[in-house]
Amino acid sequence: MSACTFFNKFNGKTDPQKTTVLIVTSSFPCPPLWMDGGFIWTKAVTLREKGFSVIVLCPHGNGAPLHEDRDGIIIHRFPYLFPFRAEKLSGGRGLYHAVRKNPVTALALVPYTLSCIAHAILLTKKINKSGGFYRKCLQ
Repeated sequence: MSACTFFNKFNGKTDPQKTTVLIVTSSFPCPPLWMDGGFIWTKAVTLREKGFSVIVLCPHGNGAPLHEDRDGIIIHRFPYLFPFRAEKLSGGRGLYHAVRKNPVTALALVPYTLSCIAHAILLTKKINKSGGFYRKCLQ
């Protein structure tokens, strides 16, 4: 659902101050590259500017922190392989290109998918129970 569709559907029907939006994505801009997933950052900023609380769930990689609060947007990066240096699916040009470049990385798709689903479920439960768990966790 695009941000425009979201706003048109809920405009005036919900209080943005009480609504948390969880964005689950396979690519998200991460320093030092800031290349992949820029459109996701733009949508997250737009939602935050409209008053929504925004949490982004994306794969860990490129030495990025697992939890981050960037400009009021909570970023939770889920690990999917240990050691972390084995995480080759995130970053660069995305999942498809990572697997095409090295077909062995396709083996990481199973733990990647399971970790993403598990973290999305856990985040949803924590958002519903405490309404700000990760903001408190990052302080």
